Amino acid sequence: VNKRPAYVEAFAVNRPYEKDRLTVDVNFSAISNLYGSDGANDVFLEGSFPIVGKISDENAGIKNVEYAKPALAGAKAGNYELRLLNPTLTVEILKATYPNVILPVSGTVGYGQRLSTVKYTSSYSGTEYGTFSMENPTTTPTEVGVFEKVYKVIFTPYNTQNYATITQYITLTVEPSELNVAISLTGTLQSGKTLYVIVSDIPSNAYEYLFFEWYRVDSPDADPRTGVKVDSGKDAYT
Repeated sequence: VNKRPAYVEAFAVNRPYEKDRLTVDVNFSAISNLYGSDGANDVFLEGSFPIVGKISDENAGIKNVEYAKPALAGAKAGNYELRLLNPTLTVEILKATYPNVILPVSGTVGYGQRLSTVKYTSSYSGTEYGTFSMENPTTTPTEVGVFEKVYKVIFTPYNTQNYATITQYITLTVEPSELNVAISLTGTLQSGKTLYVIVSDIPSNAYEYLFFEWYRVDSPDADPRTGVKVDSGKDAYT
């Protein structure tokens, strides 16, 4: 009379990456294919569980697991031969997150500026482990105001193989931009001739919002608004 096969399935417990750790927990399913009234009290796995399985390297990813096959125990264990339903066992070592990384929760940016220029206005930590940046850094906010749960900040670890990025919303204040422009005149200062205003160092999308006022003053050093207003709304005056 041959021994009856008793089947179990092994499964390894996925876990996050831990530096220098080469072990994982291995558990087993209940025994199947027992005969007649034989039950868990008659045939069971010997020892305590989980048992220790070994992997070849510590890094995150799918790993093969080596472990010692358990033995059968119990009054009727001698009637059975233990067989594994999955002789090859794998485990996933997940990317870990740095527990002491704190992302900024608020920041400011000037209107018309890309998100890559955001200045964080709250404390944050973890620069020794990675970098902080805004999601979609080339995006330019189109409105001034305070925005919650619209924009996100991302922590990207230097060790991307074993540590995960962290993303969270940031309260972003989009402030009116202060334009530092250069203004000059060109043309002929003569009756019947036209003077033109040249505005340099201004974003192209801001030019349409410029408003011009022309004043006649007695001295080039005088405040223009102390003179006589002669025209407005145009970048040229005749």
